[in-house]
Amino acid sequence: PLVRLVAWISHYYQTPMGQVFDTLIPSSVRTNAGTRERSYLTPNGPKCDEASIEKLPKKQRSALRFLIEAGRPMTASELMVHAECTRGPISALESKEFLITMVRREMSTSTPMRWQKGDGEDTSAHTLSSEQRVALDRIDAAINSGKGKTLLLHGVTGSGKTEVYIRAIEHVVKFGRGAIVMVPEISLTPQTRGRFERRFDGVAVLHSQMTPAERHFQWQRIRRGEVQVVVGPRSAVFAPLPRLGLIVIDEEHDASFKQDTQPRYHARKVAHARAMSLGVPLILGSATPSMESWHATATGHAERITMKERIYNRPMPDVELVDLRIRDQRSRGAISRQLHQATVDTLK
Repeated sequence: PLVRLVAWISHYYQTPMGQVFDTLIPSSVRTNAGTRERSYLTPNGPKCDEASIEKLPKKQRSALRFLIEAGRPMTASELMVHAECTRGPISALESKEFLITMVRREMSTSTPMRWQKGDGEDTSAHTLSSEQRVALDRIDAAINSGKGKTLLLHGVTGSGKTEVYIRAIEHVVKFGRGAIVMVPEISLTPQTRGRFERRFDGVAVLHSQMTPAERHFQWQRIRRGEVQVVVGPRSAVFAPLPRLGLIVIDEEHDASFKQDTQPRYHARKVAHARAMSLGVPLILGSATPSMESWHATATGHAERITMKERIYNRPMPDVELVDLRIRDQRSRGAISRQLHQATVDTLK
């Protein structure tokens, strides 16, 4: 499916396919960043009969028997510790072809630190409001339909859109599938990641500020299917989830979803193409939807879900329009007298 997506991007944006593959597979993956080669020893089955083992010197015999009993490949240093011997007997077993050496390339990057309980935010699931429940029911229906569908979640700031995303992803995870959650800025990624790590075991982050080794480590976790949720900016749309079940774009109107270097693409358009080809829902969330998304709902290409109230019936902020053409000596630049006074009052 990802190769098909690359072909679509290449055709739609008139970009050489090789450049799109460079975006799909990060350079850190191509260069094996953060990995090292390690040699493992396994017994050479045909030679390791009891008669041959009995003829070996004592140290070699005990080391070989320990490796056979362990039932798994071991490094030379591991075997030296467990068999209580030096490198000499192990080297002798290798030269006599009692041992086979296998070279594996392994990640040297450790698992990133997860959010810990006590970090200041409630981990429990909140009781949904009536609007949230209606929104979730419509999203779950789209997931259960098994067809590609675009849903615009038009909710005012503070209406609880993130909780709806999380509940929808929990529904997807029940079927052994994963989800991609895209946020507009890298600065929002840690905050969003924390909220998802409180509710899911496998969360991966992909963004350009990571070291090459970290990026490679996360990419391989995603590819192996160890991850339920991938969080990141526009590049997360290419995350190699084996069983993708849902794509969420938060603040879908944001201009940062547009790539301004080759290959130039809009992550919202690419996410739509990927979701439709896989037959999974695409959720676009925003308090101020883009004209394109609003038009798509008006023409029947997308379904609009509206959330007009903030959770717990919190009041909307007061908004006052100030005419900046009416000036006095106390107004400076873009700071009007009213804004200055409101700021002073708030600080007090």
